[in-house]
Amino acid sequence: MNIIDQTTEDYRDHRIVVTWERDDFMCPPWEEHDGCGIVSDWTSRDKRPGERVLSADRSSRRYYDFEGTIRRATKDGWGLSDESLAKLANELQREPTKKEIIAKAVERDFEYLRGWCNDEWCWCVRSVEIQATKYSDSLCGIDGTEETIKSYTAEAIREAKAWLDNELAESQDAACRDIVTV
Repeated sequence: MNIIDQTTEDYRDHRIVVTWERDDFMCPPWEEHDGCGIVSDWTSRDKRPGERVLSADRSSRRYYDFEGTIRRATKDGWGLSDESLAKLANELQREPTKKEIIAKAVERDFEYLRGWCNDEWCWCVRSVEIQATKYSDSLCGIDGTEETIKSYTAEAIREAKAWLDNELAESQDAACRDIVTV
């Protein structure tokens, strides 16, 4: 077991355990999902205009076609989250243009993919268990960035608590129905 992160929280006399493990069955992000930039296979050729080195291993490289991805992003309408858009506007001290938004979105994609190539994050399986109950849940193929792990862990704990609250309420209700009155 290759545990990346584990969080436990005690709740109503039960322990909720959220475990993150490496998911080695996933392919590179640009093969798994739409909405990623254009990435070459491993090659020993020289970099072409408009490309950036995404990763290197000895004489082989993967290239990110930045210019081609700008065209794709423009055609597909890439953008930024409200938070990222506000941050960019703050950096520029004005509202960003559509081209600036797309360039920033492509730059973020490049950094995200480069992070995967450099083992800064990996695909993960998130498992949740409430000990001493029948509750367990898992989800595969989640990007294991620090932000995602934090967010999904909090969500998993909220869902586990809601399930446990419901189970305990149903048990109490069933116990009350079993009481015979004379």
